[in-house]
Amino acid sequence: MANLTKLQHKKIEKKETVNVILAIPPSEKINNVISAFVRTEFGEDVAVEISVKPEILGGAIFIFEGFYRDYSLLMKLEDAFENKREEISRLMNQEA
Repeated sequence: MANLTKLQHKKIEKKETVNVILAIPPSEKINNVISAFVRTEFGEDVAVEISVKPEILGGAIFIFEGFYRDYSLLMKLEDAFENKREEISRLMNQEA
């Protein structure tokens, strides 16, 4: 970092970051796909920070400047259960 000029250093510090949460560590291929998607959706000048949270089960969560999109399997399951709660409860009671 000592070789960077002050202007370059400021530009690096100000670079916006898209946080991506995955259930498992990405392969190089998936990492490249995510990076391309982020550049297309959020701009060429953003950094990508990937973190792993197994509890989301699958899919991805994107966080960027107050923008939050949850495409995780956990969210889909929670939504499905919420929308079908009565039907699931009825079916479970029939089997009891």
